[in-house]
Amino acid sequence: MEFTLETFGQFVRKERKSRKIRVEDMEKACGYSAGWIRAIERGQYLPSLLSAEAILNTLGYQLKLVAEEQPEGAYTHGKDNIDRFE
Repeated sequence: MEFTLETFGQFVRKERKSRKIRVEDMEKACGYSAGWIRAIERGQYLPSLLSAEAILNTLGYQLKLVAEEQPEGAYTHGKDNIDRFE
């Protein structure tokens, strides 16, 4: 499953509600404030990988990362800086 700013928050809210978990209970379980969790659910903030992992674990999910090679010509952040280190 791929996430954007909005879809991650929608997923968190849907899963939290389907499990009948209150935001305050999420706060205690994952260690992040209720306000911050609500901001994520509204799509106002995309958490770091560590924060996303804590949130997903609280909802019963495991975070897995997949690295895929970019197609030729695709934008890659910092690609222009690679030549400096060779």
